[in-house]
Amino acid sequence: MMSRIYQALLSGGILTGFGSGSQASLSAFPPLSQSSAVDTPPAAPQKPAGDQPENAPKVSPAEYEGWRQYSVNCARCHGQDVLPNPVAANLLPARLSASACEALRACPYRFFALRLLRLRQPDELDDEVENRDFGTWLHAVLQRFHATREEPASALHEETRLRTIAREVQMEQHLDDAAFLPFAATFARIAPRYIEWLHRRDQSGARWTASEVELRARPSAWGDVEMHGIVDRIDSLSRSPTPITQLIDYKTGSAERLRNQLREPLEDTQLAFYAALLAEQADAAGDIEAIYLPLDEREALKEVEHPDVETSAARLVEGIGSELARIRAGAPLPALGEGQACVYCEARGLCRRDQWPAVEATA
Repeated sequence: MMSRIYQALLSGGILTGFGSGSQASLSAFPPLSQSSAVDTPPAAPQKPAGDQPENAPKVSPAEYEGWRQYSVNCARCHGQDVLPNPVAANLLPARLSASACEALRACPYRFFALRLLRLRQPDELDDEVENRDFGTWLHAVLQRFHATREEPASALHEETRLRTIAREVQMEQHLDDAAFLPFAATFARIAPRYIEWLHRRDQSGARWTASEVELRARPSAWGDVEMHGIVDRIDSLSRSPTPITQLIDYKTGSAERLRNQLREPLEDTQLAFYAALLAEQADAAGDIEAIYLPLDEREALKEVEHPDVETSAARLVEGIGSELARIRAGAPLPALGEGQACVYCEARGLCRRDQWPAVEATA
């Protein structure tokens, strides 16, 4: 798709002179004011129909506009005085996920590049099993384990059944034994600790309700944009007179990082997003709680609980709604270049973060 849109921009006169060892020609762009941070990009040049080659690539108006915005701001980074600051009022997607909302909160330009333009690094054609494959496999294993668990049994029986299901899912997903070996070793640590944690949950009165639950909602504050997400697990708790629904998000990363993240509850996006999704359902009832469950702990598994996820959920919906309204009104989506958001950002090369003037460097 990238080459198709790129060709369309070339044929429309938006991109000229991009090549090895050459700088982009800015003839298609208006002069940049030394005092203005945002310029309105030019309209796409109109060419007579007869000038278009028969095999000219066809792209939608939204794709063309998005890539035109990208080309303008990309060109500005080559020696110009304006940092990436696009507008994208007509590029908002039909729905947003938790990760998309997190991208918008972390850096508007990241949201623009990765979500609105849908830029991605191409997948490599190899047989290696990656962390993403392991996560997909692990979620499928735990979902099947709980869906077929009729009642608690001995730890040995439950662990054996969990390992059997793990092997079945590995075969179904065609994960090669040799490539999967490091993840198999990780699961060998996870399995007994997970069963131990599960039995503690059983004793506390918690009950599994569902796993891998796909939810959709349309908050009024978001206009015509839909919330969409898949909740790893939903449990019911019985420690109070009113029903409590608890959302569980499985994690294989650092528990300490999650605990640090929740020290500022309003900064957490994922649990708040899922809680908001659940609260928007027609059959929602009772209080909602949410936890992260770090699975790859060195010792016993310990939950990381959000202290007030319902408040965070309401604030998240309101905040994202305000941002969407600003974007629709033509507000720019600047590259912030701040903090940890930049460290592993896939869009760092697009915003030329490492080439910003030293006075701008904050990350």
